[in-house]
Amino acid sequence: MAVLDVFRNEATHGIFSMPGHRPQLSSEALGWRTMLVVVGHEEGPFTMNCKSVGDYLVVLQLKGSTRLHWQVQGRSETQMALAGSISVVPAEEEFSLDAESATDTAHVYLRRALIDDVIAESMRQDPRRFTVAPCLAAHDPLLEQLTLACVAALKQPIPSTSLYIDKLAWAMAAHLVHRHGPTLKKPSPPAIGLQRRRLDRAREYVEEHLGRDIGISDLARAAALSPVHFARSFKQAMGVAPHQYLMSARIERVKKMLLSDERTLSDIATLCGFCHQEHMTRVFRRLCGSTPGAFRKSARCNTSIQKGGGRLSRFNSTRRSGREIEAGAL
Repeated sequence: MAVLDVFRNEATHGIFSMPGHRPQLSSEALGWRTMLVVVGHEEGPFTMNCKSVGDYLVVLQLKGSTRLHWQVQGRSETQMALAGSISVVPAEEEFSLDAESATDTAHVYLRRALIDDVIAESMRQDPRRFTVAPCLAAHDPLLEQLTLACVAALKQPIPSTSLYIDKLAWAMAAHLVHRHGPTLKKPSPPAIGLQRRRLDRAREYVEEHLGRDIGISDLARAAALSPVHFARSFKQAMGVAPHQYLMSARIERVKKMLLSDERTLSDIATLCGFCHQEHMTRVFRRLCGSTPGAFRKSARCNTSIQKGGGRLSRFNSTRRSGREIEAGAL
């Protein structure tokens, strides 16, 4: 998959720039590349006619209920949409939609490149001959929960969430293909593990860029693999997912700096890729069972005891040597 640009509003249908549609939150300023999330209020009744865009759209109804009527792919459909219902608009599809009343919705635009990659990697099909089927006000609990997770990440953004967002995007892409796609061929067995040189490239990238926000697409690019293939193969080779490995690597760097560096905990958190000290402390406690401050204090106490023990040992040795000299003189 090619390097993706930041997902911006101009790549969407422009729904929330239409009259009667009020955006409340948008991920555009967060620099996410695999998806764009917009949460807003749509006043009803309304009618929209949307031209096609290059990516997929998933809409979750957050609050309210309304009757929806749409036209897509030359067919018409009417459904009663309740809170929790999901609608999916495929890439490259024009559609029109009528709603009878106001609702709160979350719109997730998902890169077509992700869908294509899932098809190519896991299903051995030509993505150019495949499209996810559209659906209106459907019941899809998993896709609902994935969309809510995207909304939660948008409401409480953390600078180092690219990997988490990438994971959600890939999960949504895989689910759309397998749940809303046509009949699929049985996928071929996946290759086992990563070649050592590709694994080393990914691990070297982590070590060299620990202070930055690292996404799974960055690691996959370093290993010269697609993100789907990389994530699966990395876990087979290392026994942990890339996100878990990255967190462990950050914590190991934190430990080294706590033992050998006089920087503040806040500075160490930033240098090790955490968005703030509290984030570092939370992960450190989960993986190590104590806080960074307690770890540093304990390490310094142990060092002092060892140094003190060394001085006492040398003192006792000197006293013994003195007694031996006196005994020899006698």
